[in-house]
Formats: sequence, structure tokens, C-alpha cells
Amino acid sequence: MQIRQWLRRHLRMLLKFGVIGILTAALYAALLFFAVEFALLQPVAGAAVAYVLAVTFNYYAHYYWTYGSDQSHRSTGSRYVVVTATVFVINLAATGLLPGWLGVSYWFAQLLLGILMAAMTFVSLSYWVFSSSRKPSGA
Repeated sequence: MQIRQWLRRHLRMLLKFGVIGILTAALYAALLFFAVEFALLQPVAGAAVAYVLAVTFNYYAHYYWTYGSDQSHRSTGSRYVVVTATVFVINLAATGLLPGWLGVSYWFAQLLLGILMAAMTFVSLSYWVFSSSRKPSGA
């Protein structure tokens, strides 16, 4: 594969990944707001429901649009859960540790973690979760 084609394909995939990430964050915020303000759930329960629904959307959007996967959901779904759980645990642990280690606010730590976790997720989804489904990303 030519370098130019490889770059174009991966940049297109990265752009799609970013769009899905932004949509997932917006969906999570909207669902959390609805759950707490209209469904009258407690914030923690609302966050849990919103998170599960937003992550489900994220999986299917990446499966069909970002990566155009043709693998079984059993294969990709289980890997996706591992990646999502790992990123979640790392984020929680680092949120608790980084402010003290670096002497920064938890907001700055979250900004740094958001960038690092997005990069880790992109690489994990691209090269492990959806790795053997290589339809052209422009489809």
C-alpha cells in the first residue's frame, strides 16, 4: 500500500473516530440531563444509565461507520468491552493520582487524560478490536 493511501485512510478513520467521540459525549450529556431532570433518577443512577447507552451507541457507530466491520459482534464486542473497561479504570485511577503527583487541578488532569485515553482507544480499536475488518474507510 502506498504511503499516501495509508495516510489518507487513517486520517479519514481518525476524523470519523473524532466525530463519533463528540457525538457520544453529547449523547451522554443529553441522556444524563434527561435522566436526572425528567426521569427523576438520582445523578449516579442517571450517569450509569447514560454511560451504558452512550457506550452502546459508540460501539455500534464505530462498528458500522468508522471501521465498517464485518466481524462478529461476539469478537468485536468482547474486545470493545475490554478496551472500554480498561480506559475507564485507568481514567479513574489517574484522576485520583495525577493531581497530587503533578500538582495540578483535577480538571487539568482530565484534559490530559482525555487526550491520552482517546489516543489509546483509537489505537486499540484500530489495531485490535476491529483489526481484521479492513473495508475501505471511505465507504
